[in-house]
Amino acid sequence: MVIDKPNHHLMKPTLSQDPAKSTTKKLFRSQIVMATKRIAYQELRHPDSKISQREACKLLKIPRGTFQRWVKKPAPMNCPSLKEQKFFGSPEGAICLHRIILAAAQMIRYGGTGIRAVQEFLRLSKLDTWVASSTGTLHAWVSQLEESIIQFGNEQQNKLSNGMTRRKISICQDENFHEGMPCLVAIEPVSNFILVEKMTEDRTRGEWKKAVDEGLLGLNVEVVQSTSDEGTAILAYVKQDLKAEHSPDLFHIQQELSKATSFPLKSQEKEFEKAVEMAEKKFKKAVVKHGEDSVQAQAAKGIYNLRKIGLEDRTKRRQVVRDAKRALGKCYHPVDTETGQLRSTEQIEEQLNAHMKVIEEECRKAELSENGLKRIQKAKGMVDAMVTYLRFFFMVLKGAIEGLGLTKEEFVFFREVLIPLAYLEGVSRKRSAHEREEMVKILEGLQRKARAGPWRPEKLEQRMVEAREIVGLFQRSSSCVEGRNGVLGLKHHGFHRISMRTLRALTILHNYHTKRDDGTTAAERFFGRKSDDLFEYILETVPMLGWPRARGRQVDSHKVAA
Repeated sequence: MVIDKPNHHLMKPTLSQDPAKSTTKKLFRSQIVMATKRIAYQELRHPDSKISQREACKLLKIPRGTFQRWVKKPAPMNCPSLKEQKFFGSPEGAICLHRIILAAAQMIRYGGTGIRAVQEFLRLSKLDTWVASSTGTLHAWVSQLEESIIQFGNEQQNKLSNGMTRRKISICQDENFHEGMPCLVAIEPVSNFILVEKMTEDRTRGEWKKAVDEGLLGLNVEVVQSTSDEGTAILAYVKQDLKAEHSPDLFHIQQELSKATSFPLKSQEKEFEKAVEMAEKKFKKAVVKHGEDSVQAQAAKGIYNLRKIGLEDRTKRRQVVRDAKRALGKCYHPVDTETGQLRSTEQIEEQLNAHMKVIEEECRKAELSENGLKRIQKAKGMVDAMVTYLRFFFMVLKGAIEGLGLTKEEFVFFREVLIPLAYLEGVSRKRSAHEREEMVKILEGLQRKARAGPWRPEKLEQRMVEAREIVGLFQRSSSCVEGRNGVLGLKHHGFHRISMRTLRALTILHNYHTKRDDGTTAAERFFGRKSDDLFEYILETVPMLGWPRARGRQVDSHKVAA
C-alpha cells in the first residue's frame, strides 16, 4: 500500500530513553510504523503466497514475538466504532491523528485565543480541507456554541435545584475592572460554585442586590455570611439587604500591615547597613593612620559599634514585625492547628491583640510616618471585626449542633472531635506538603477517636458530612474570587473584549465542566448531585461546520481575469 508523501521521520524507530533500560536498547515503534508493517505483512501473507509468518517477519525486520503481540493487542477502550478503530489503525489514520494532536498541543500551549486560534488549529491540522474556516463562518458557529453552553447551564441549574434541601451558605464577593466596567463576582467558597459573574454599569449596593438575587434565583439556600475586602458597597449590601454577617479578608489585613511596615522598616535597615559600612571604613583608615590604640581609632571604633548595634536592632525589629503579621494568620483558626482542639473566641482574641500590640510597639519605636500609623490603626479595626465574626461563628456552630438532635454525650463528642477533624481536613488540603506532614499525626489521632465514638461507620460518615457543612461556614479568605479575577484577567487579555454572552459561557464552563483532582465539578459539590456531561450536550446540539468553499476555482478565475 502506498502512502502519499509519508513523513519518514515519523516511521523511524527510536531507542528507549529510560536510563534503567539503556542496556537493552529497546525499540519503540510508532503507531504509523506498526500500521505500515501490518499492511505489508498482510500483502506478503495473501492466500496465494507461500511465505510463512516467520519469513514475512524476517523480511519486514520485525521479531516474530513482537508482531504476535501487535496482533493480540486489544482494541482501545471506549472506541466509538469499529470503522474508527480501523481508520486510526491505518497508516493514513495514524498520520492524521499525529497531525491533529500536534496542532492541538501547539495551539493550546503556545497559541492565542479566539477565532484566529481556531482558524490556525484547523489550518495546521489540515481539517480546513473538510470544514469551513472563514472568520464569518467561525464567528457564527462560535455564537451557536456559546448559546448552547448557556442553554445547558440554565437547564442543569433548574434540574439540580429541583428538590434541593435547604442550606446555609457563605459567599465571597469581589469586583474587577478589566474593561473599565465593573464585573461583580460572588462564589460559594466550599464548592467553588460561581453564583454571580456579571458586568454592570457601576458597583453600588443596588447593583450587588440585583446581581446576587438573580444568582440565587431558584436555589434553596440562605446566605448567612460574606467574606470580602472592606468595600463600602459590599458591606452595605451584606448588612442592610442580606442581613448577614461580614467576615473581613485576612489577606487584606496582612496586606494593609505590609504596606505600612515593610518598605519603611527595610529602608531603615538599609540605611544602617550603609552607615555600618562607612563606619567600618573610617575605623580601618584610623587604625592605619594613627594606630589601633590611638584616640582617633577608638572613637571610630565606638561609632562603628553603635552603628552595628543599631543595624541589629532594626534587623530584629523587621523580623519581629514580619513574624507577628504571619502569626495573625496562624492563630485565626477556630481549631488549634497544632493540637487539634476547638478554641474559644477569648483565646483567639487574646492572641490577635497580642500580635497587634507587638506590631504597634515596634512601629512606634521605628517612628513610622503618620500615614503608616493610620494604616496600622485601620488594620487594628479590621482585627476587631475578625473577633466579632468569630463570636458569630461560634454562636452559629452551637446552634447548628443543637439542631441535630444529639444527646448530651453525642453533642460533646461531635463538638470536640468531629468539628476539629472536619476543619483540619479542609485546612490540610491547602497546606504545603511539609506542613501537611506535620498535621498527619493530629488528623490520625482525631480519626481514631471518631471511629471509637458512639456511631457506626455509616452513621459516622453522615455526621462527618454535617460537620464539614458546618465548618464550611467559617471563611477567613476570599481567595477563590481573587483567583477567578486572575483567570478573567487572562481571558480579557486573550480575547481583548469579552461580551456578556461569552462571560456567561465561561461561568458555566467553570461550574459544570472544570474538575478538581477528585474528579468533581463545582456544580456537583454545590448541589450534591452530578450534572449531565457538557461536552456531550454541545456535541448533540451544535451543528457541524459546513464544507469549505472551492478556493481553487476562485483562484484560477482570478488568474484568468488578471
